[in-house]
Formats: sequence, structure tokens, C-alpha cells
Amino acid sequence: MSIPVFCALLLTALAAAMDLKEHRIPNFLAVAGWIAGAGLWMGFRGFRGIPVWFLGSICLGTAGILVWRLGGIGAGDVKLLSALGGMLSWKRGLWVFFAALVLTVAFGAIILWRQGQLALFWPRMKKDLSGLLDRNGKNDGEEQTKICFAVMLFLAVLLRAAREWWWLH
Repeated sequence: MSIPVFCALLLTALAAAMDLKEHRIPNFLAVAGWIAGAGLWMGFRGFRGIPVWFLGSICLGTAGILVWRLGGIGAGDVKLLSALGGMLSWKRGLWVFFAALVLTVAFGAIILWRQGQLALFWPRMKKDLSGLLDRNGKNDGEEQTKICFAVMLFLAVLLRAAREWWWLH
């Protein structure tokens, strides 16, 4: 496991614990992640590491804003994603982001199945996606299934760490 992935694992573990307990991610975690990411990349590459950090932060922050616009995640999750992108680089960061999205959809389907509401899953997804394309955003009047996205990010970083460990051994 690389140092950036280990640091991302620590950051997402703290964020997941706070998200589960308080249902919010404090700003100091995102700021700490941005500072740690900048420090990591400057330590690896000197000042040439700043563009890597910046590009990763912008890529994952933009992806997070798109999902936030759908109503899928909160603003704290967007800031956490941006910090993760700065830590991991854009390539690893997008891998973690898409893995977290897949995990979120899977866990959401399981939760709805356990509640006996699985038939509502695809119509909700279709409505939210069409709302985004129509520039209306999310439908605030409709009840949503709440899933702590920071937990899914932690699981996705854990998968990334396992993948890197497997490739190294």
C-alpha cells in the first residue's frame, strides 16, 4: 500500500466515524486532507507535485459537485472528495470515487430491499437523473434513503489498498 493510500485510509476512517455519529463531516477534516495531500506530493516531487495535488482536488471536487447537484451527497462529502483527490492523484481518486458510487448503489438497493421498497429504486434513480439533465436538481419533496457516503469512501479506499497490496505481492 502506498503512502497516499494509507493517508487516505486514515482520513476516510475519521470522516466515516464522524459521519456515522453526527451525520456531518467537519471542515477541519477536509482542510487537513488538503494540507496533507499538498505535503505528500511536495515531499514526493518538490514543487512539481503541486499540479498533481491541484488536478486531483479539482477532478474529484468537480465529480462530487455533480453528485451533490443530484442530491446524492452532502457538501461535506464534496469537500472530502476534493481532499481525497489531492491526496491520491486524479487517477486513483477517480477509481475510489467510482468504486464508492458502485458501493453506494449496491448498499442502497440492499437497504430498500430490506425495507420492502426495492421497486422504488430504479424509478427514483431515473427521476433524479432526468432532474439533473433538466437542470432542476433533486426533488426535495420526496423521501430519500440516507447512506453515509464517507463510509462508502472508506470502503472504496480499503478496496484500493487491497488492490495495491495484491499487485505488490
